Amino acid sequence: MIDANNAGGGEGPFSPTRMGSMAVTDLLTYFGPGDIERLRSLCSQTGGFGSYFGTSNSDTVHKMVEEGDPKAVRVWNAMIYQIIKWIGAMSTVLKGEVDSILLTGGLLRFPDVAEQIRESCEWIAPVSVYVGELEQEAMAEGALRVLRGEEEAKKYPGRPVWTGFQN
Repeated sequence: MIDANNAGGGEGPFSPTRMGSMAVTDLLTYFGPGDIERLRSLCSQTGGFGSYFGTSNSDTVHKMVEEGDPKAVRVWNAMIYQIIKWIGAMSTVLKGEVDSILLTGGLLRFPDVAEQIRESCEWIAPVSVYVGELEQEAMAEGALRVLRGEEEAKKYPGRPVWTGFQN
């Protein structure tokens, strides 16, 4: 992996619980000096769908989308648009040399999410979908494979693999 966003800190597209990236000047205008905890919460817990619908439950929001609620459709599609935009941004710094685009998370249980991302991004690289939020389990399974002798541990150099742009 070359790069990623700090989604837990609020960077990247918005999600059911995160407000996503915003211009610092907008944040300074909207929030007063005593609002740092409120801002922190919007970045990682109560932003995103919670801000729009009072719930971060994606099943509830997607049901509204399926029923044709115009606001829900607009917000849902805006979220997918932002995800696509971030994938595109990541691909440019790699000069288009992207081996694969990996999608993970609970939102992928809704087929329209992966479909729209594929439509916009598959020309960059193959898109692989891993439904669910089992990243910790996957890392534990990798460690177990090494401990059982089924796989050899990978050695990392302890320094950044990418060292900057070449002239």
